[in-house]
Amino acid sequence: MVFSDGRVELKQDTGYSLVEILIALMIMAMVVTPLMGMMVTSHYARATAGRKTEAANLAREKMEAVKAEGFEATYQAYQNGNYPQKEDGQAKNSSGLPPEFTRKTRVTPEAMSVAGLSDDLSLFTVEVEVTWEEREEKRSLSLVSYLSRR
Repeated sequence: MVFSDGRVELKQDTGYSLVEILIALMIMAMVVTPLMGMMVTSHYARATAGRKTEAANLAREKMEAVKAEGFEATYQAYQNGNYPQKEDGQAKNSSGLPPEFTRKTRVTPEAMSVAGLSDDLSLFTVEVEVTWEEREEKRSLSLVSYLSRR
């Protein structure tokens, strides 16, 4: 706009310059890059925790099944050579085991004598181990309990 006294008023630009935009993008990249790394790490941690929980549930399920059979039935199964038992999730008779898991159940007799008692205390150690592979690394979880005659 030109005034009567000869002054010229220049129009003021209200946009951003290229340098301002580049600086803003660099700052945003410096903030977003660590956040993306945290997202990948949290996704991996969530998946790992989910598999550990599933493995713990599978081990607990088998442990409770052995304990529900009772000492006498477990003793007979041990005498018949049914332990250790190995279940593979990829086998057809896997009893509902997910394909990526393997479950092994071991029953071991423990001989104990308690002072003051006339008979021996019969005791089994029951161990259930669940294994799986995660990111080309073998993982396992074990539960151990005891089963007695009384």
